[in-house]
Amino acid sequence: MKKENIISDIKTAGVVATASLTLASCNPKPLSESQLQMVQHKTDSAANTNNEYRIARTLTFLVDDRIEQYRNANMNMVKKYSMSYIKRDIKDATLRKYMIDAMLNEKSYDIEMADNIEYSDSADTENVSQTMQYIRNNQRWFNDLMLYLNGKYTDRQLLNSEFFKIIKDYELKRRFEYNTVRIEELTKNTTFLSQRQDSIRGKIYDKYVREAQRKR
Repeated sequence: MKKENIISDIKTAGVVATASLTLASCNPKPLSESQLQMVQHKTDSAANTNNEYRIARTLTFLVDDRIEQYRNANMNMVKKYSMSYIKRDIKDATLRKYMIDAMLNEKSYDIEMADNIEYSDSADTENVSQTMQYIRNNQRWFNDLMLYLNGKYTDRQLLNSEFFKIIKDYELKRRFEYNTVRIEELTKNTTFLSQRQDSIRGKIYDKYVREAQRKR
């Protein structure tokens, strides 16, 4: 009887130990900072020698460069046609000068200023605000253009905006739309390539995390 009790206790202890190990494997303790750094270093090295990862990364650079070329072409076209329109069709000298100056230095065009300006004693500040408010209400195409040049609008948004209702040039719109379609197609490719890189890198990272946990 005593022997049977001892055997039973050993079996119970074995079950408890097995359960403890199982729980420990399911809920591993987090790695230390130094271990995480080592895992990251190993992941970087392994990813950089993985052919599929390297190809995806190289293709991403190439596609991004092509997208940039199409976008620069679009920007240069709308700047050229807009400048011609302003010089030819904007009769008000003050407004014309303001638009030309804004286009020559588009980053100085504060697209939120007209809404958020706090009027002060500065006549220049108030005049600029009034001009911008006038543009937003009466020359919406120009505000859309500046939103685009400041990176607030995508190529597609400009294509669907007031801009092409005012700058009515068939060839400009045709070329701009072609470039925009190419940008959108290539962007889908970069999204796929980015996801593939993340997937490959994630698997490598998980592998080294498991290895580090087993060595604890």
